[in-house]
Amino acid sequence: MKGDKKTKRKSPRPPEVRRVQRNITEAIQSRARHQRDSDLYRAIIASATDGICACHDVPEFPYVRFTVWNDRMTEITGYTMEEINTSGWYQTVYPHPEVQARAKARMDRMRQGDNLNHEEWEITRKDGRKRQLLISTRIVPGGEAGVNVLAVMNDISERKKSEEETRRRADELAALNALARQVSATLFFEQVSDAALKGVMNAVQADLAFFFLCDGEKLILKGVESTQPGKWLEAIPGHRVGEYLCGLAARQRKPIYSRDIFRDDRCTREECKKAGFRSFAALPLLVGTEVIGIVGLSSCEERDFQAQADFLETLASQVAVALENARLFEKVQNELTHRKRAEEALRQSEARLLATLENTPNVAIQWYNEAGQVQYWNKASEILYGWTADEAVGKTLDALILAPEGAAEFLRILRGIRETGQPFGPYEASIRRRDGSPGWVLSTTFGIPMGQGRTTFVCMDVDITERKRGEEALRSSEEKYRSLVESSMDAILLLDTERRIVSVNQTFCQLFGYERDEIVGKSVRIIHPSDESFCSFGEQAYPIVGRQGYFRGEWEMARKDGSMVPVETVTSAIRTPEGSISGYVSMIRDITERRRAEQERALLQDQLRQAQKIEAIGRLAGGIAHDFNNLLTVIKGTCQVSLLDLHEGDPLYGNLKGIR
Repeated sequence: MKGDKKTKRKSPRPPEVRRVQRNITEAIQSRARHQRDSDLYRAIIASATDGICACHDVPEFPYVRFTVWNDRMTEITGYTMEEINTSGWYQTVYPHPEVQARAKARMDRMRQGDNLNHEEWEITRKDGRKRQLLISTRIVPGGEAGVNVLAVMNDISERKKSEEETRRRADELAALNALARQVSATLFFEQVSDAALKGVMNAVQADLAFFFLCDGEKLILKGVESTQPGKWLEAIPGHRVGEYLCGLAARQRKPIYSRDIFRDDRCTREECKKAGFRSFAALPLLVGTEVIGIVGLSSCEERDFQAQADFLETLASQVAVALENARLFEKVQNELTHRKRAEEALRQSEARLLATLENTPNVAIQWYNEAGQVQYWNKASEILYGWTADEAVGKTLDALILAPEGAAEFLRILRGIRETGQPFGPYEASIRRRDGSPGWVLSTTFGIPMGQGRTTFVCMDVDITERKRGEEALRSSEEKYRSLVESSMDAILLLDTERRIVSVNQTFCQLFGYERDEIVGKSVRIIHPSDESFCSFGEQAYPIVGRQGYFRGEWEMARKDGSMVPVETVTSAIRTPEGSISGYVSMIRDITERRRAEQERALLQDQLRQAQKIEAIGRLAGGIAHDFNNLLTVIKGTCQVSLLDLHEGDPLYGNLKGIR
């Protein structure tokens, strides 16, 4: 019956067992904290400004599987991780077979230790657009596959586009400058037209260039330049105003561009098609509203001349002014008896020159005297700097766009141009606009002799503020990465190939007690003073880094005060774009607490075993009568324990002694 049952009273657990339970609870709490940290790391990767992904090999198609793919990777490629894992990385972003094969071969070298370090690769997005990326990779052990590839991808497409645009603008300025020098070397019409045609050919790199001079309704051929003389047109047919592309440009007083003359109804000259030309540009040489001639440009490959419209039209303006000046000069020479008329013509030429400069797009042009005072300030200068021509003329640049030291440097440049006769630039200069906003220009300055020992200086500026902002943004990004290194919880050590310390972060200084200037330049032996394990770290670790890409180990390292600290290190090689090792980087983590935790865990395990042994003996002792000899027999037969096996410090010794 229920009332007859005896109630067993549980004996309290020994203190050692309660301590084990408490430590297990702490371990569970520690794992929870680690899980929260892991969630934080995943959130950081997901919101990173660079594309971050990780993958490993799989035996079936698509042969590479991604396990990490942040939002930036989707923005860069247009693909989600699921789409990439379904269709394949190589098969989507490298659709061209040759590029795909080269990418696979590069990945094979990377898995052998040849990491990508800011290598430039072009990929194709999901929408078909091309993007330029800087890719860096590292081999990361762990995960379901054992070995993973970590990749960081930085989209530099806009930066490349800006650099290309800047280079193009610089080349165009240089070509304009070269053309100006060539056509200003003489004032005889035939020489100017010949120099102008050669200059245009060199600047544009067309297959054929020719020059018509307007004579009423006729276009008279005055010169031809070709990359292969005699191959193209045996005789360029005569033209008239209003006929064909050249005649239409003369009639309409505006450039005519044709990307494909075979599909252009305006081009009815079969001779041009039979000669093998495909693209064409007809540029009217305008002096005011008068067309004095036509420059024709042809390419046997399809080419978009209109993409260079601003440059070509500025080039044509320079040629027109030079030809008009040469024509006027010859007129003056031939009509010395009509001086007044010649002087008026020269004034008209100057007005036309100024009109051309006023309408030159995207190039700010100024003239200066030898004292650095503004003599001319075109509309592009007004737009760029905010000062009107009336406000700028007569002033020096320290009152307009340059700081005093910059204005002094500009005067030094003008003196150098006058002394050497050579142009200066293109060069980059910082400026301030009227509203106080800063900016940058790409500038070219050259001198024009004005007679009687005087020189007028011409400065041509192109706004490169946006490009400079892009470069500043890049530098800011680099500062952010540097900040991440400094805020790392691990000590970071950078070594050269001789294993001298190049750089350390603040965590390293705190861990080892050194200031940066105390340790930079020293051998890494300073933290391995006499430990034999240094032989493994110093002479064996680095060759292993060279073969496998990284080296992991645990060491006892020396602080500045001589105390030793246990650390875990992961060392990786730093490689040049050519693949050779230029240094090493080590991540150093203090494992003192981990070692202490391991020791405590081992002690707890030993105590748990001891408690279990005591509990087993207690159960045996409680069920046996007071016969000590029978008790020893049972204990020896069951647990193989005797008093001879115990010592006075063992808790079991006291229990058995009491029983006896």
